[in-house]
This record gives sequence, structure tokens and C-alpha cells, in this order.
Amino acid sequence: MLKANNVSYCIDNRYLLKNISLEFKPGEFTVIMGQNGAGKSTLLRLLAGSTKATEGEITLFDKDIKSYKEIELARMRAVLSQHYEISFPVTIRDIVMMGRYPHFKSEPAKKDIEIIDKTLTLMGIENLKERSYDTLSGGEAQKVQMARVLSQIWQHENNNDKILFLDEPVSQLDIQYQYFMLQVAKKFTKENVMVIAVLHDLNLALAYADNIVFLKNGELVSKFDSIYDIDKKIVNDVFNIEMENIPNPFSDKPHFIVKNEMGL
Repeated sequence: MLKANNVSYCIDNRYLLKNISLEFKPGEFTVIMGQNGAGKSTLLRLLAGSTKATEGEITLFDKDIKSYKEIELARMRAVLSQHYEISFPVTIRDIVMMGRYPHFKSEPAKKDIEIIDKTLTLMGIENLKERSYDTLSGGEAQKVQMARVLSQIWQHENNNDKILFLDEPVSQLDIQYQYFMLQVAKKFTKENVMVIAVLHDLNLALAYADNIVFLKNGELVSKFDSIYDIDKKIVNDVFNIEMENIPNPFSDKPHFIVKNEMGL
């Protein structure tokens, strides 16, 4: 269980987040949504323990997240950030192996090598494993980074206390791999992994999320534990654009389209 209790984050006398209280459960896929500047990525970093809250408390499995050692957090959760810059030549296999660093001291064990091979195969990049990372396209690099974080939280010996944080994981991917990436994340929830993702595409989120958190101007607008309860009123308010919920011929899940051209 991951909980945020009246959490705020302030920098230079400006609140990026204010009085956020939320609860996340293992085996659930939660998507955080809102306009640019709403505080989505900031909230993700606070929940992951990468940034400390200015006010309030975040607890992970009933323990203050600040009390965990860095290595303890690294063994429990993985974070896929928006941008990565690597300025030295390194192979894809070595990048993915970085995800296993918290789990061994000097040399990877047999199980670590097996996990690396499994994540490379899962992401469909086993043929790239000897390529240098700096030769990859943006989409290929995104899949490699996804393999890295998956290797970090890969289940072993029935240890299910794992969390996967994804900050705009599909931003550089074409449509096919956007769906593929989220299908992979959804698959891990079946193994009781808690997945928390920041996304911009509402319909993509509706296709995979168990629940959706809406932020606006750094404040919590609402959390929907059932995506079927999301209506056009809340969507229009959060995104400041008129949208309409239309029937989806392939699913009973909500599907929204923009109703007007914003007066342009």
C-alpha cells in the first residue's frame, strides 16, 4: 500500500502541489492526468521517494518513505523518467543490466542474467542487445529504458512488494508501441505489481487504467476508482476543452472526442 497524506510541495514560495491525499494498491494500474503544469510529474517523484514533500507524509507499506534507505527503495520500485542522457558508449544489454544493480554487489548472479534476457525478449529488443545505446532512435531508446526498469522490479522468489512508476512512457513511441508498452505494464499488475503512470492521452489511459487521478493547478480534482464513472463534465473541467463521450464500437469503456476547435 502506498499512501499520500495531505502532501504538498512548495518551491520558491510557490506550491506545485497542495494537500494531496491518495491511496494506491498492489495489482492496480493508476494513471495521473491533467494539463501541463498540473503537478503530475512532481507527484510521481514524491510518491517514488525521489523528491521529499514540503508538507504531509508519504507512507509505503505503512512506513514513512523517508525512512527507507536508497538501496531498499531501489529494490522495491523502479522509475521510468521522461528523459535520459548517456554520454558514453554502452551496449543495450549493459543498460538493461543497470536495473539489476540494486540486487547484487559486484557480479550479477545467474538469476540476474536470466532476468535481463527475459526483459530483452519481452520488449522485443533482444536483437539490439549488442548495439550501442547512442545509435538508437528515440522509440528504441524508450523500449530499452522500459526493459531496464522492468528488470529492476522483476518478480523473484515470490517477492511481490514492487512498484513501477512511469512518467510519460509512450511520449516517443508510434501508436503500435504506445499500446504495446501499456500492455506490458498492465501485464505486471497481474503479478501484483503496483503501476502508477503519467499519461497525456485520455483514451489511451482509459484503455488500460483501473483508476485515474485528475490534477489541476497542483490540486487533486478527483480520483476515479472506476473509469466507467468518468463523464464529460469532469474531463471538460480538467482540460478546459469541450469533449463528448461517444460509444466505442470495440469496448464498453468510455471514449472521448474533442467537440469543437477551441475557436481557432
